[in-house]
Amino acid sequence: MKKVKQEAIRKIIPEFEGAAYILTEEDLFFQQSRSALTGLPGNPEIEKAIKERFLKNGSPDIVVYFDINNFKAYNDVYGFMKGDIVIKTLADYFRKTASGFAGHIGGDDFVAIMEAEKFDSFADDILRFFDSKLKVFYSADDFERGAIVTFDREGRRKMFPLMGITVVAFGNSGGFSSPSEVGEFAARLKKIAKLSGKRRIGNSVVFRREDVNLMSMASVLKDAATPLEVRRAVCEALGSAGDYSYEKILIGILNSRENIFLKKSALYALGKLRSVEAVSEIARFLKNPSAHLRMRAVEALGEIGKAESASRIIPLLDDGNVFVRRSAVAALGRLGSSSSAGALERKLDDSSVRNDAIVALASIGVKDFVDGLPVLIANDTISDNLKLTALEIVGQKGSRKIAGLVLESLASSKIRGSRLVSRTLTALSAVIEREGNPIPEIPRKIFSLADSRSWKIRAAAARFFSVCGVEGIAALKKLCRDFSEAVRSRAVSGLRYFPGEFLFVLEFFADFSPQVRFAAADTIKFMKIPPERKKFVTAKLRLLLKDLSYEVSSAAAKSIIKITAGMEDRG
Repeated sequence: MKKVKQEAIRKIIPEFEGAAYILTEEDLFFQQSRSALTGLPGNPEIEKAIKERFLKNGSPDIVVYFDINNFKAYNDVYGFMKGDIVIKTLADYFRKTASGFAGHIGGDDFVAIMEAEKFDSFADDILRFFDSKLKVFYSADDFERGAIVTFDREGRRKMFPLMGITVVAFGNSGGFSSPSEVGEFAARLKKIAKLSGKRRIGNSVVFRREDVNLMSMASVLKDAATPLEVRRAVCEALGSAGDYSYEKILIGILNSRENIFLKKSALYALGKLRSVEAVSEIARFLKNPSAHLRMRAVEALGEIGKAESASRIIPLLDDGNVFVRRSAVAALGRLGSSSSAGALERKLDDSSVRNDAIVALASIGVKDFVDGLPVLIANDTISDNLKLTALEIVGQKGSRKIAGLVLESLASSKIRGSRLVSRTLTALSAVIEREGNPIPEIPRKIFSLADSRSWKIRAAAARFFSVCGVEGIAALKKLCRDFSEAVRSRAVSGLRYFPGEFLFVLEFFADFSPQVRFAAADTIKFMKIPPERKKFVTAKLRLLLKDLSYEVSSAAAKSIIKITAGMEDRG
């Protein structure tokens, strides 16, 4: 924007007084993009400022992002007009105190670019100012209470603290390549700050990132200077976290000249993401000279689960590397295609993968091999991981006869270790639930599992005792008193199979754990409550409608409706 001299204007308009400016198209665009509410520069100017003042190599400036904590709750209760007043009040003070660039991203999000040494005084000033205005923003009751009661984004009743500000700041170590990467990093940093930042004033948080590793995840993956183990960890974490936004970058790693171990991690991540788009790229690695890459490619195709991948994997059953062969067997079992049965049966003569092939054939559903799983599970020479897969198959496909054989192995201590024992109990419970009848004559030793030191075993035992009929009720009620809330909640939920125990269930309405109270409130609707006791039970449930836990109050409401449906009014 260029100022025009008065003399030049008066040659055209002699009576002209004041000032005149020439606006370029860019000037006009920026003016139009400014926030109508605050008058602060909007996103086009913010992007330009980040490019010119922050992304330049050696820039001493830092970027400061901040937003208002609990603003949505305030807006929901007090209305958008008062919400706008909050934003405008903050923006006006921000404009006055920011020593550098000040912008308004939108909503309650703001950004500044300033000299690093001015950050601390800026953060203190704006936090103190905002805290001093809370008494004006809130009603006397809410301000004195220090919170408002409203509903969160899922419609759950919740108490929200008074508003505060989350401020994050960071410098440029050279890891950012665009304003969008800066914004992406700032968004992640604000989430971290809200969880772990240092509270300074009221409900406000300040978090300044001091370390030099400020790259976005995309930059970390692409930057060859970043240690390989870090890049691999990022790859695998993105896959395990289910972050599809990096899918194309991970595929790009496969097509690059990157280190084979980074490619191995990218294959792992794409498998965890179940990336159908990557199938053809992954399949190329089935013929790679590296056994590491062949193995990981096979595993990824098994995870993705496309049945047509079986024909691509079958040739690797004869791979020269035993780990590749084992991965191929497991992947074919995971795909569950009956067309693979013949190829897998041929591997029964290969001692290095024979047991894996048995489990894979059982997974496909070949009856003889499903029936043989109890023997494999009880075999001490079989790896725990293979036994865990076998137990999962028992839960899905096993008969009561198979479950009985596995139970005998458990009672005779042929199945050991908390992970295997708990998974065994889970599989047996699944068979009983599916088949509809309890296993007759439960060995007495099984009931001692209610006293196991492992809470995972006790929790799995609670589920098992709940489905094994009257034999299990005493052990189940004992587990309802367990010191672990995970075990208690599982045991209380299991009481639904014993509908006459409604009075016992009511005892857990007062449990200190919301998890257990939820289990009791949910379970009571399955109980056989005498008509003359329904009013008593619904009165107890009514008290839970005011529970601070949404899950508990919601379960109580549903149980009241179920219990009182068709109930006569007895005055």
